[in-house]
Amino acid sequence: MQLGEAVHDTSYTRNTPVDLGAARLDFLDGRHWVHEVKSSSRPTPADQAQGRHYCHRLHEIGVDAQGAILHYPKTRRTHRQPYTAEAAEQAVTDIADVLTVAAARTSPERLTRSACQGCSFTDYCWTE
Repeated sequence: MQLGEAVHDTSYTRNTPVDLGAARLDFLDGRHWVHEVKSSSRPTPADQAQGRHYCHRLHEIGVDAQGAILHYPKTRRTHRQPYTAEAAEQAVTDIADVLTVAAARTSPERLTRSACQGCSFTDYCWTE
């Protein structure tokens, strides 16, 4: 997570983060596109889910988010993800899935170590 914070702090210094309470997005532009700066070099399903979640949260408080733009400074690429009706439906499903896992009495089985490559939370799962 420290790497991600360092990438954000040095890549987009003119923008102000938006605090949504339990979530903090990197910045929101004047057209209501959520911008997230990522430390990886390419989009992942988790990055896309994060963008959908932020758009969902903004819609809940009355901000008409148009979608998410994921920035990858390492490769100087961006990935634009419009917030469609299907994306909104997926966000609701993702949240329900997370709440189900969080409410479970036991943790789910760990993924294989190679599946955790690049995850900021690897230490939580793999520290004995």
